[in-house]
Amino acid sequence: MSPDLMPGPSWQALGVIVTAILGAGTIVSAVTAILGAGTIVSAFVIRLWTRLNEMDKEHNDFRVDVARNYVTAEALMQVEQRLVGAINRMADRLERALDRQNRHHEA
Repeated sequence: MSPDLMPGPSWQALGVIVTAILGAGTIVSAVTAILGAGTIVSAFVIRLWTRLNEMDKEHNDFRVDVARNYVTAEALMQVEQRLVGAINRMADRLERALDRQNRHHEA
C-alpha cells in the first residue's frame, strides 16, 4: 500500500490524541501546583523551625537568668530564719534596755 492510499486517523483516534495531550498538560499543571505548594509548605516549615530554635534559645537564656538572679525556696527559708533570729535578738536587747531604763527610773 502506498502512503497516499493509507487511511488517516479516525476522528475518534484524533479525539483520544487531543485528550491525551490536554490531560498531560493538566497533569503538568497539577504537578507544578503541587510543587509550588510544596515550596510554600517548605518555607512555612523552615519558618516554624527557625522560630522554634529562637524560642529554645530564649528559654535557655531565661533559665540562665533565673539561675543567676533568683534564689531557691530552701535558700529563701534560710534567709527568713536568719532574719527572724536577728529580729528576735534585737527585740530581746530592746526589752533588756527598756527594763534597765524602767529600773533606773524606779530607783
